[in-house]
Amino acid sequence: MKSGIIIEGIDFKYGDTALFENFNLTLKKGEYIAIVGANGSGKTTLSRILCGILLPDVGSVSIDGAVFSKEAQAEIIQIRRKISVVLQNPEDQFVGSTVAEDIAFGLENRCVDREKMKVIIADVAAKTNITTFLNKQPQQLSGGQKQRVAIASCLALETDYMIFDEATSQLDPQGKKEVMAAITALQKRGDKTIIIITHDLEEVMRAERVIVLSKGAIVADTTPKELFLGAYDFEQMHLTKPPILVYSQAFKDAGLIQEAKFSVAELVVELCK
Repeated sequence: MKSGIIIEGIDFKYGDTALFENFNLTLKKGEYIAIVGANGSGKTTLSRILCGILLPDVGSVSIDGAVFSKEAQAEIIQIRRKISVVLQNPEDQFVGSTVAEDIAFGLENRCVDREKMKVIIADVAAKTNITTFLNKQPQQLSGGQKQRVAIASCLALETDYMIFDEATSQLDPQGKKEVMAAITALQKRGDKTIIIITHDLEEVMRAERVIVLSKGAIVADTTPKELFLGAYDFEQMHLTKPPILVYSQAFKDAGLIQEAKFSVAELVVELCK
């Protein structure tokens, strides 16, 4: 059985407007992948195709050997048990009357033991800093708090594949740091594939692999370090370099360091030599 995600020759249109044409992509199991690109590049559509919310007009998607397409939809239920997604608007995902009930919903569908469920909810609530409002109604929460709840619900399921679509866009810097630490820790176990769809290139720097989309096509598929320090045209890709790389390049141009650095720690070490 083939592991990982294999997208083969998919086409997808919105009305008469083609987005993907003969699009191919392979994501290995256990990878930490960031998908970036300008608005309208196809990031969110791709995430919805991956989890079976949308079906390609042509072509197929395979997840660990289970294949689905417009003509073959029998495997979709099985696939949806392997993959979870946090959408851009967390309100689209709320089903429980309280935060705790919302997190429990997916676990109940998987017939998780009630006592084990309590442990899982407490654990993900602590990791995403939502323990104090587990008994609140989702509509009482701020936008950032709602995103935390949606992320906690996803983490609780521990599916093999997790997609986070602009999942931290409403969080403050500390909130992003906490949530990304929880996601990274989960991926480091080696058995989870994490797919981050984001405009935040600081988040991209945590990934092992970055895919840049433009108008439904892959224009770069590389490591974050190669993307940021290589000869890619950021303006053409509608991306902005993270501040650390801008400063690093300025120091290099001024002759203070020999080569641009990828992280604050690397830059500090180089400047102190």
